[in-house]
Amino acid sequence: PISCSKKMAERKDAEATRRKKALVDRMAAALLGKKIADDKKFRNQAAMHGRRGEFDEAKKLYLDAIKAHKKDDTLFVPEIYNDLGCLMSRAGRSAEAVSYLKAAVKEGEQIAGDEDRKVLVYEKNLAFAHKQAQQNNKAAKIFKSLLDKFKKLLDTKNAAESAYELGHLLNDKKDFKSAEPVARECLKLKEMIADETKLQVAPALCLLAAVISAPDVAKFDEALGLVDSAMKITKATKKCWSDKNKEDEVLQVHKLMLAVKRGKATWKKNKRKNKKSSTVESKEDANKKKIAENKVRIAKWKQQKIAAWEAGDAKMRAKCPSRQALEQWMERQTQKAMQMAAK
Repeated sequence: PISCSKKMAERKDAEATRRKKALVDRMAAALLGKKIADDKKFRNQAAMHGRRGEFDEAKKLYLDAIKAHKKDDTLFVPEIYNDLGCLMSRAGRSAEAVSYLKAAVKEGEQIAGDEDRKVLVYEKNLAFAHKQAQQNNKAAKIFKSLLDKFKKLLDTKNAAESAYELGHLLNDKKDFKSAEPVARECLKLKEMIADETKLQVAPALCLLAAVISAPDVAKFDEALGLVDSAMKITKATKKCWSDKNKEDEVLQVHKLMLAVKRGKATWKKNKRKNKKSSTVESKEDANKKKIAENKVRIAKWKQQKIAAWEAGDAKMRAKCPSRQALEQWMERQTQKAMQMAAK
């Protein structure tokens, strides 16, 4: 009986502990729900100010919310920093945007690690903010990192976007050798996620064509084929692959095609000019070499004649009685030899 009473007491204690834990969990959930509701409310207010162009009012709401959350719960802090950074980007205040988005990445990494999907979104927004601030090297570094991380996560869509942005930055920097493999990878990734219209493949085709039609790469025929494919895709559907209308997209691809053709013509012209210049230089070098060799032979010949005259050679003495006559005779012979060589 004593043993049974002990077991019943233990079961009662375990049940009481379970109920207490359940009550704590419900209270925590309710508190979190209230925080989420409050968080949503202030975000809606801030977003409303942002849509009205009241950026300073929206910024104040975000900063107040960050201050409040940092006191007891930092869970929402990275998201708020991210929202604030995106708001500053829309306002054209790129320096502030970079600052707040850096904070979002830092706070997010402390909570979830550097490969958490939300943190990667913050990083992507930070890269665009750097690009807006004309800090292209920093933007390219982040897009390169994102490309590797998204590929590791098998996130083909975001990997393709990162490759596209990185390719454009390298192309603008005129680092065509580095841009080509990135642009090719972008095209490959875009083709993996493309639907039957292949609409999103068109900008990747244009990017690769722009890169490989640079004089340093000079793959003009391949570039023309890529642009032709982009034009066919663009014209085949009424949908747009950019924020432009269909006519502007067709015009953009057409301009790229003309640029590739002009680049090819200029490259060929310069190649012929360089070849001709090289040929002229080769002839000039040959002539200089021949003249130098002739000078050596003439100097050697003069030394032989002077030595014979000084040794009392009868024939030389008869032809040139004095040293002055010898010098004049050698000069005339030299001029005759040079005239014969020039013919």
